[in-house]
Amino acid sequence: MRRNKTLKDKENTTEELLEEIARLKKELKKKKKYGLVWEEKKEDVVEMCKEKLPVLIEDKSKAINEAGEDAPVNILIEGDNYHALSALNYTHQGKIDVIYIDPPYNTGEKDFKYNDKFVDKDDAFKHSKWLSFMSKRLKLAKKLLRQSGIIFISIDDNEQSPLRLLSDEIFSEDNLLGTLTWINKTKPVNSGKAKYQIQQNTEYIHVYSKKKKKNFEGFDLITQGERNYSVSDGGGLYRLVDIEDSDRGRKKRDTMKFEILGIKPGVGKRWKIGFDEITNLIETNRIVVIDRKVKRKIYKIDESGFVENPFWSHLIDVDTAEDGKKELSNIIGSEHGFDTVKPNNLIMNLLQHFAKNLYILDFFAGSGTTSNAVMELNKEDDGKRKFILVTNNENDICTEVCYPRISKVIKGYKNIKGEKIKDLAGI
Repeated sequence: MRRNKTLKDKENTTEELLEEIARLKKELKKKKKYGLVWEEKKEDVVEMCKEKLPVLIEDKSKAINEAGEDAPVNILIEGDNYHALSALNYTHQGKIDVIYIDPPYNTGEKDFKYNDKFVDKDDAFKHSKWLSFMSKRLKLAKKLLRQSGIIFISIDDNEQSPLRLLSDEIFSEDNLLGTLTWINKTKPVNSGKAKYQIQQNTEYIHVYSKKKKKNFEGFDLITQGERNYSVSDGGGLYRLVDIEDSDRGRKKRDTMKFEILGIKPGVGKRWKIGFDEITNLIETNRIVVIDRKVKRKIYKIDESGFVENPFWSHLIDVDTAEDGKKELSNIIGSEHGFDTVKPNNLIMNLLQHFAKNLYILDFFAGSGTTSNAVMELNKEDDGKRKFILVTNNENDICTEVCYPRISKVIKGYKNIKGEKIKDLAGI
Protein backbone atom coordinates (compact mmCIF):
# COMPACT_ATOMS: atom_id res chain seq x y z
CA MET A 1 0.00 0.00 0.00
CA ARG A 2 1.36 3.44 -0.91
CA ARG A 3 2.12 5.54 2.12
CA ASN A 4 0.67 9.04 2.01
CA LYS A 5 3.45 11.59 2.21
CA THR A 6 3.12 15.05 3.73
CA LEU A 7 5.43 17.97 4.18
CA LYS A 8 5.93 16.85 7.80
CA ASP A 9 7.52 13.54 6.82
CA LYS A 10 11.19 14.00 7.67
CA GLU A 11 12.12 11.03 5.46
CA ASN A 12 11.03 12.83 2.32
CA THR A 13 13.77 14.09 0.08
CA THR A 14 13.44 17.44 -1.65
CA GLU A 15 12.82 15.66 -4.94
CA GLU A 16 10.05 13.53 -3.43
CA LEU A 17 8.42 16.60 -1.89
CA LEU A 18 8.44 18.39 -5.23
CA GLU A 19 6.87 15.33 -6.86
CA GLU A 20 4.17 15.25 -4.19
CA ILE A 21 3.43 18.95 -4.63
CA ALA A 22 3.17 18.49 -8.39
CA ARG A 23 0.78 15.57 -7.90
CA LEU A 24 -1.44 17.58 -5.54
CA LYS A 25 -1.52 20.52 -7.96
CA LYS A 26 -2.60 18.17 -10.74
CA GLU A 27 -5.42 16.77 -8.59
CA LEU A 28 -6.58 20.26 -7.61
CA LYS A 29 -6.85 21.25 -11.28
CA LYS A 30 -9.35 18.43 -11.78
CA LYS A 31 -11.54 19.63 -8.93
CA LYS A 32 -14.46 21.96 -9.42
CA LYS A 33 -13.41 25.52 -8.60
CA TYR A 34 -16.91 26.89 -8.05
CA GLY A 35 -20.29 25.31 -7.57
CA LEU A 36 -22.09 22.72 -5.52
CA VAL A 37 -20.15 19.78 -4.10
CA TRP A 38 -21.77 16.83 -2.36
CA GLU A 39 -21.04 13.21 -1.54
CA GLU A 40 -22.58 11.12 -4.32
CA LYS A 41 -24.74 8.30 -2.96
CA LYS A 42 -25.68 5.15 -4.85
CA GLU A 43 -29.37 4.61 -5.44
CA ASP A 44 -30.77 1.12 -5.87
CA VAL A 45 -33.24 2.03 -8.63
CA VAL A 46 -30.48 3.68 -10.67
CA GLU A 47 -28.19 0.67 -10.38
CA MET A 48 -31.10 -1.59 -11.36
CA CYS A 49 -31.78 0.45 -14.50
CA LYS A 50 -28.18 -0.13 -15.60
CA GLU A 51 -28.93 -3.86 -15.80
CA LYS A 52 -32.60 -3.92 -16.78
CA LEU A 53 -34.60 -1.70 -19.11
CA PRO A 54 -37.77 -0.46 -17.34
CA VAL A 55 -40.98 -1.22 -19.23
CA LEU A 56 -44.33 0.54 -18.93
CA ILE A 57 -47.40 -1.72 -19.04
CA GLU A 58 -50.78 -0.25 -19.98
CA ASP A 59 -53.68 -1.01 -17.63
CA LYS A 60 -56.66 -0.72 -19.98
CA SER A 61 -59.11 -1.25 -17.12
CA LYS A 62 -58.17 2.21 -15.78
CA ALA A 63 -58.71 4.05 -19.09
CA ILE A 64 -61.16 6.98 -18.93
CA ASN A 65 -62.79 7.64 -22.29
CA GLU A 66 -65.48 10.13 -21.32
CA ALA A 67 -64.00 12.94 -23.43
CA GLY A 68 -64.26 11.10 -26.75
CA GLU A 69 -61.71 9.90 -29.29
CA ASP A 70 -60.69 13.39 -30.47
CA ALA A 71 -59.72 14.59 -26.98
CA PRO A 72 -56.05 14.87 -25.95
CA VAL A 73 -54.58 11.58 -24.70
CA ASN A 74 -53.21 11.96 -21.19
CA ILE A 75 -51.05 9.47 -19.30
CA LEU A 76 -50.76 8.59 -15.61
CA ILE A 77 -47.77 6.40 -14.74
CA GLU A 78 -47.71 4.56 -11.42
CA GLY A 79 -44.18 3.70 -10.38
CA ASP A 80 -40.77 5.02 -9.41
CA ASN A 81 -40.12 8.23 -11.31
CA TYR A 82 -36.54 7.25 -12.20
CA HIS A 83 -37.95 4.12 -13.87
CA ALA A 84 -40.59 6.24 -15.63
CA LEU A 85 -38.15 8.92 -16.81
CA SER A 86 -35.81 6.23 -18.15
CA ALA A 87 -38.65 4.62 -20.11
CA LEU A 88 -40.01 7.98 -21.35
CA ASN A 89 -36.58 8.80 -22.75
CA TYR A 90 -37.17 6.00 -25.28
CA THR A 91 -40.63 7.26 -26.29
CA HIS A 92 -40.78 11.02 -25.56
CA GLN A 93 -37.23 12.35 -25.72
CA GLY A 94 -37.28 15.94 -26.97
CA LYS A 95 -41.10 16.05 -27.08
CA ILE A 96 -42.07 17.75 -23.80
CA ASP A 97 -42.82 21.48 -23.84
CA VAL A 98 -43.14 22.16 -20.12
CA ILE A 99 -42.11 20.29 -17.00
CA TYR A 100 -43.56 21.28 -13.64
CA ILE A 101 -42.40 19.38 -10.56
CA ASP A 102 -43.02 19.66 -6.84
CA PRO A 103 -40.30 17.36 -5.42
CA PRO A 104 -39.96 16.38 -1.75
CA TYR A 105 -38.64 19.35 0.21
CA ASN A 106 -36.33 17.24 2.39
CA THR A 107 -37.79 18.49 5.66
CA GLY A 108 -36.75 15.36 7.54
CA GLU A 109 -40.39 14.77 8.51
CA LYS A 110 -40.81 11.52 6.55
CA ASP A 111 -41.29 13.37 3.28
CA PHE A 112 -38.38 11.88 1.37
CA LYS A 113 -37.23 8.28 0.82
CA TYR A 114 -33.81 7.14 -0.35
CA ASN A 115 -33.36 3.43 -1.10
CA ASP A 116 -36.75 2.73 0.51
CA LYS A 117 -35.84 4.39 3.80
CA PHE A 118 -37.03 7.78 4.98
CA VAL A 119 -34.22 10.31 5.34
CA ASP A 120 -34.21 11.56 8.92
CA LYS A 121 -33.63 15.24 9.68
CA ASP A 122 -30.51 14.24 11.67
CA ASP A 123 -29.04 12.12 8.87
CA ALA A 124 -25.45 13.28 8.29
CA PHE A 125 -25.90 12.75 4.53
CA LYS A 126 -29.39 14.28 4.37
CA HIS A 127 -28.45 16.94 1.81
CA SER A 128 -26.13 14.69 -0.19
CA LYS A 129 -28.83 12.03 -0.57
CA TRP A 130 -31.37 14.63 -1.70
CA LEU A 131 -28.98 16.20 -4.20
CA SER A 132 -27.97 12.79 -5.58
CA PHE A 133 -31.66 11.90 -5.91
CA MET A 134 -32.58 15.18 -7.67
CA SER A 135 -29.50 15.29 -9.89
CA LYS A 136 -30.21 11.92 -11.48
CA ARG A 137 -33.83 12.81 -12.23
CA LEU A 138 -33.20 16.33 -13.52
CA LYS A 139 -30.59 15.03 -15.97
CA LEU A 140 -33.14 12.58 -17.40
CA ALA A 141 -35.84 15.26 -17.42
CA LYS A 142 -33.66 17.67 -19.40
CA LYS A 143 -33.41 15.14 -22.25
CA LEU A 144 -37.21 14.99 -22.45
CA LEU A 145 -37.59 18.73 -23.04
CA ARG A 146 -37.84 20.23 -26.50
CA GLN A 147 -35.08 22.68 -27.41
CA SER A 148 -37.61 25.43 -26.60
CA GLY A 149 -38.71 23.65 -23.40
CA ILE A 150 -39.08 25.19 -19.93
CA ILE A 151 -38.92 23.56 -16.49
CA PHE A 152 -40.54 24.89 -13.29
CA ILE A 153 -39.23 23.41 -10.01
CA SER A 154 -41.09 24.15 -6.77
CA ILE A 155 -39.13 24.23 -3.51
CA ASP A 156 -39.05 25.84 -0.06
CA ASP A 157 -36.27 27.10 2.22
CA ASN A 158 -34.98 23.63 3.14
CA GLU A 159 -33.25 23.07 -0.22
CA GLN A 160 -33.89 26.25 -2.19
CA SER A 161 -30.24 27.36 -2.38
CA PRO A 162 -28.73 23.91 -3.13
CA LEU A 163 -31.41 23.31 -5.78
CA ARG A 164 -30.52 26.60 -7.48
CA LEU A 165 -26.83 25.61 -7.68
CA LEU A 166 -27.66 22.09 -8.83
CA SER A 167 -30.00 23.41 -11.54
CA ASP A 168 -27.39 25.95 -12.64
CA GLU A 169 -25.04 23.03 -13.17
CA ILE A 170 -27.53 20.85 -15.10
CA PHE A 171 -29.41 23.48 -17.13
CA SER A 172 -26.67 26.18 -17.08
CA GLU A 173 -26.79 29.38 -15.08
CA ASP A 174 -27.25 31.28 -18.36
CA ASN A 175 -30.56 29.47 -18.86
CA LEU A 176 -32.08 30.56 -15.55
CA LEU A 177 -35.14 32.65 -16.48
CA GLY A 178 -35.80 33.63 -12.88
CA THR A 179 -37.13 32.47 -9.52
CA LEU A 180 -40.82 32.92 -8.77
CA THR A 181 -42.24 33.38 -5.29
CA TRP A 182 -45.76 32.89 -3.94
CA ILE A 183 -47.49 32.96 -0.56
CA ASN A 184 -48.19 29.35 0.44
CA LYS A 185 -49.93 29.91 3.78
CA THR A 186 -51.59 32.52 5.96
CA LYS A 187 -51.44 30.80 9.36
CA PRO A 188 -48.24 30.95 11.48
CA VAL A 189 -46.57 27.85 12.92
CA ASN A 190 -46.32 28.14 16.69
CA SER A 191 -44.62 24.85 17.50
CA GLY A 192 -41.06 23.49 17.47
CA LYS A 193 -38.24 25.73 16.33
CA ALA A 194 -40.57 27.67 14.00
CA LYS A 195 -41.83 29.82 16.89
CA TYR A 196 -38.27 31.06 17.50
CA GLN A 197 -37.66 31.98 13.85
CA ILE A 198 -39.05 34.37 11.25
CA GLN A 199 -42.32 32.86 10.05
CA GLN A 200 -41.88 31.43 6.57
CA ASN A 201 -44.89 31.74 4.27
CA THR A 202 -43.09 31.91 0.93
CA GLU A 203 -42.22 29.15 -1.51
CA TYR A 204 -40.09 29.36 -4.64
CA ILE A 205 -40.22 28.11 -8.22
CA HIS A 206 -36.93 28.04 -10.13
CA VAL A 207 -37.51 28.48 -13.88
CA TYR A 208 -35.00 27.25 -16.48
CA SER A 209 -35.00 26.94 -20.24
CA LYS A 210 -33.30 24.01 -21.92
CA LYS A 211 -31.51 26.22 -24.40
CA LYS A 212 -30.56 29.88 -24.20
CA LYS A 213 -32.71 31.99 -26.54
CA LYS A 214 -33.83 35.60 -26.81
CA ASN A 215 -37.31 34.51 -27.85
CA PHE A 216 -38.98 31.30 -26.70
CA GLU A 217 -41.36 29.55 -29.02
CA GLY A 218 -44.83 29.62 -27.50
CA PHE A 219 -43.68 31.17 -24.19
CA ASP A 220 -44.87 34.71 -23.45
CA LEU A 221 -43.06 36.80 -20.85
CA ILE A 222 -45.66 39.51 -21.56
CA THR A 223 -49.39 38.76 -21.39
CA GLN A 224 -52.31 40.97 -22.31
CA GLY A 225 -54.97 41.79 -19.77
CA GLU A 226 -58.09 43.95 -19.92
CA ARG A 227 -58.07 47.28 -18.12
CA ASN A 228 -60.71 47.75 -15.45
CA TYR A 229 -62.94 50.77 -16.06
CA SER A 230 -65.03 50.70 -12.91
CA VAL A 231 -66.70 54.14 -12.94
CA SER A 232 -68.49 56.33 -15.46
CA ASP A 233 -69.87 59.82 -16.02
CA GLY A 234 -71.11 61.84 -18.99
CA GLY A 235 -67.82 61.22 -20.76
CA GLY A 236 -68.19 57.42 -20.52
CA LEU A 237 -66.35 54.67 -18.64
CA TYR A 238 -63.10 55.62 -16.96
CA ARG A 239 -60.50 54.43 -14.45
CA LEU A 240 -58.81 56.42 -11.69
CA VAL A 241 -55.02 56.71 -11.50
CA ASP A 242 -52.96 57.97 -8.55
CA ILE A 243 -50.72 60.88 -9.59
CA GLU A 244 -48.38 60.94 -6.57
CA ASP A 245 -44.76 59.82 -6.91
CA SER A 246 -41.72 59.61 -4.65
CA ASP A 247 -39.76 62.83 -4.09
CA ARG A 248 -36.64 61.12 -2.82
CA GLY A 249 -33.20 60.70 -4.37
CA ARG A 250 -33.08 60.97 -8.13
CA LYS A 251 -36.86 61.51 -8.33
CA LYS A 252 -36.77 64.72 -6.26
CA ARG A 253 -38.53 67.62 -8.06
CA ASP A 254 -39.41 70.75 -6.01
CA THR A 255 -41.32 72.20 -8.98
CA MET A 256 -43.80 69.29 -8.77
CA LYS A 257 -45.07 70.11 -5.25
CA PHE A 258 -47.77 72.69 -6.00
CA GLU A 259 -51.37 72.58 -4.71
CA ILE A 260 -54.09 70.81 -6.69
CA LEU A 261 -57.62 71.81 -5.67
CA GLY A 262 -56.30 72.71 -2.22
CA ILE A 263 -54.36 69.45 -1.80
CA LYS A 264 -50.56 69.20 -1.49
CA PRO A 265 -48.62 65.99 -2.13
CA GLY A 266 -47.88 63.88 0.95
CA VAL A 267 -44.64 63.88 2.92
CA GLY A 268 -41.79 62.65 0.72
CA LYS A 269 -44.06 62.81 -2.35
CA ARG A 270 -44.50 64.97 -5.43
CA TRP A 271 -46.88 64.98 -8.40
CA LYS A 272 -46.15 62.94 -11.51
CA ILE A 273 -47.71 65.63 -13.75
CA GLY A 274 -46.60 69.22 -14.27
CA PHE A 275 -48.61 72.40 -13.48
CA ASP A 276 -49.70 73.21 -17.03
CA GLU A 277 -51.00 69.69 -17.73
CA ILE A 278 -52.78 69.55 -14.37
CA THR A 279 -54.47 72.89 -15.17
CA ASN A 280 -55.73 71.46 -18.47
CA LEU A 281 -56.99 68.29 -16.77
CA ILE A 282 -58.90 70.31 -14.17
CA GLU A 283 -60.51 72.44 -16.90
CA THR A 284 -61.67 69.27 -18.72
CA ASN A 285 -63.02 67.69 -15.50
CA ARG A 286 -60.41 64.93 -15.44
CA ILE A 287 -59.07 65.50 -11.93
CA VAL A 288 -61.00 64.42 -8.82
CA VAL A 289 -60.24 64.37 -5.09
CA ILE A 290 -61.31 61.28 -3.14
CA ASP A 291 -60.55 61.09 0.61
CA ARG A 292 -58.06 63.94 0.12
CA LYS A 293 -56.22 61.93 -2.54
CA VAL A 294 -55.87 63.47 -5.99
CA LYS A 295 -56.76 61.10 -8.83
CA ARG A 296 -56.73 61.42 -12.59
CA LYS A 297 -59.54 60.13 -14.80
CA ILE A 298 -58.50 58.11 -17.85
CA TYR A 299 -61.43 57.36 -20.17
CA LYS A 300 -61.79 54.08 -22.04
CA ILE A 301 -62.26 55.90 -25.35
CA ASP A 302 -58.85 57.56 -24.99
CA GLU A 303 -56.69 54.44 -24.78
CA SER A 304 -56.48 50.77 -25.66
CA GLY A 305 -58.67 48.57 -23.50
CA PHE A 306 -55.77 46.20 -22.98
CA VAL A 307 -52.68 46.41 -20.83
CA GLU A 308 -49.44 44.48 -21.16
CA ASN A 309 -48.60 42.55 -18.00
CA PRO A 310 -44.99 41.45 -17.47
CA PHE A 311 -44.30 38.03 -15.97
CA TRP A 312 -43.55 39.33 -12.47
CA SER A 313 -41.43 37.14 -10.20
CA HIS A 314 -43.91 37.37 -7.31
CA LEU A 315 -47.20 35.63 -8.09
CA ILE A 316 -49.99 37.53 -6.37
CA ASP A 317 -53.18 36.16 -7.91
CA VAL A 318 -52.80 32.57 -6.71
CA ASP A 319 -54.31 30.65 -3.81
CA THR A 320 -52.41 29.16 -0.89
CA ALA A 321 -51.53 25.54 -0.16
CA GLU A 322 -54.35 25.63 2.40
CA ASP A 323 -56.75 26.44 -0.46
CA GLY A 324 -55.22 23.61 -2.48
CA LYS A 325 -56.03 21.21 0.34
CA LYS A 326 -59.66 22.38 0.30
CA GLU A 327 -59.82 21.90 -3.48
CA LEU A 328 -58.60 18.32 -3.12
CA SER A 329 -61.04 17.63 -0.25
CA ASN A 330 -63.92 18.92 -2.37
CA ILE A 331 -63.09 16.41 -5.09
CA ILE A 332 -62.17 13.18 -3.26
CA GLY A 333 -63.21 13.87 0.35
CA SER A 334 -61.29 15.11 3.36
CA GLU A 335 -59.59 11.79 4.27
CA HIS A 336 -56.79 12.13 1.70
CA GLY A 337 -54.06 12.75 4.31
CA PHE A 338 -52.45 15.82 2.67
CA ASP A 339 -51.81 18.85 4.88
CA THR A 340 -50.72 21.09 2.02
CA VAL A 341 -51.51 20.82 -1.68
CA LYS A 342 -50.49 23.05 -4.59
CA PRO A 343 -53.55 25.09 -5.64
CA ASN A 344 -54.96 24.72 -9.16
CA ASN A 345 -54.53 28.34 -10.12
CA LEU A 346 -50.82 28.29 -9.26
CA ILE A 347 -50.19 25.81 -12.10
CA MET A 348 -52.75 27.52 -14.34
CA ASN A 349 -50.95 30.82 -13.82
CA LEU A 350 -47.70 29.27 -15.09
CA LEU A 351 -49.25 27.46 -18.07
CA GLN A 352 -51.21 30.46 -19.35
CA HIS A 353 -47.91 31.97 -20.55
CA PHE A 354 -47.63 29.21 -23.15
CA ALA A 355 -49.43 28.09 -26.28
CA LYS A 356 -52.62 26.06 -25.91
CA ASN A 357 -51.29 22.79 -27.35
CA LEU A 358 -48.56 21.98 -24.81
CA TYR A 359 -47.20 18.62 -23.76
CA ILE A 360 -46.74 18.86 -19.98
CA LEU A 361 -44.86 16.48 -17.68
CA ASP A 362 -45.03 16.26 -13.89
CA PHE A 363 -42.97 13.40 -12.45
CA PHE A 364 -43.67 14.25 -8.80
CA ALA A 365 -47.43 14.29 -9.39
CA GLY A 366 -48.56 13.63 -5.81
CA SER A 367 -52.24 14.48 -5.48
CA GLY A 368 -52.55 15.36 -9.20
CA THR A 369 -52.91 19.15 -9.11
CA THR A 370 -51.14 19.49 -12.47
CA SER A 371 -53.71 17.29 -14.23
CA ASN A 372 -56.56 19.25 -12.64
CA ALA A 373 -55.02 22.57 -13.69
CA VAL A 374 -54.43 21.39 -17.28
CA MET A 375 -58.02 20.22 -17.67
CA GLU A 376 -59.46 23.39 -16.09
CA LEU A 377 -57.37 25.56 -18.40
CA ASN A 378 -58.35 23.53 -21.48
CA LYS A 379 -62.00 23.95 -20.58
CA GLU A 380 -61.51 27.67 -20.01
CA ASP A 381 -59.78 28.53 -23.29
CA ASP A 382 -60.58 25.51 -25.50
CA GLY A 383 -56.95 24.39 -25.37
CA LYS A 384 -55.47 21.04 -26.42
CA ARG A 385 -52.87 20.63 -23.68
CA LYS A 386 -51.83 17.08 -22.76
CA PHE A 387 -50.20 15.83 -19.59
CA ILE A 388 -48.05 12.96 -18.40
CA LEU A 389 -48.13 12.41 -14.66
CA VAL A 390 -45.82 10.13 -12.70
CA THR A 391 -46.27 9.11 -9.07
CA ASN A 392 -45.48 6.10 -6.97
CA ASN A 393 -48.14 4.40 -4.89
CA GLU A 394 -46.60 5.10 -1.48
CA ASN A 395 -49.49 5.14 1.02
CA ASP A 396 -51.85 4.45 -1.93
CA ILE A 397 -51.29 7.96 -3.26
CA CYS A 398 -51.78 6.90 -6.88
CA THR A 399 -54.73 4.56 -6.52
CA GLU A 400 -56.57 6.43 -3.74
CA VAL A 401 -55.76 10.08 -4.47
CA CYS A 402 -54.23 10.94 -7.86
CA TYR A 403 -56.19 8.58 -10.13
CA PRO A 404 -59.56 9.20 -8.38
CA ARG A 405 -59.00 12.95 -8.67
CA ILE A 406 -58.35 12.73 -12.42
CA SER A 407 -61.34 10.44 -12.89
CA LYS A 408 -63.75 12.64 -10.93
CA VAL A 409 -62.64 15.86 -12.58
CA ILE A 410 -63.24 14.29 -16.00
CA LYS A 411 -66.55 12.64 -15.14
CA GLY A 412 -67.97 15.20 -12.70
CA TYR A 413 -68.51 14.78 -8.97
CA LYS A 414 -70.30 16.02 -5.86
CA ASN A 415 -68.23 18.31 -3.67
CA ILE A 416 -67.94 18.13 0.11
CA LYS A 417 -71.22 20.07 0.42
CA GLY A 418 -73.02 17.61 -1.85
CA GLU A 419 -73.19 20.07 -4.76
CA LYS A 420 -72.91 18.69 -8.29
CA ILE A 421 -69.75 19.88 -10.04
CA LYS A 422 -69.87 19.74 -13.83
CA ASP A 423 -67.51 17.35 -15.59
CA LEU A 424 -64.57 18.38 -17.75
CA ALA A 425 -65.23 15.66 -20.32
CA GLY A 426 -65.13 18.31 -23.02
CA ILE A 427 -61.35 18.55 -22.75
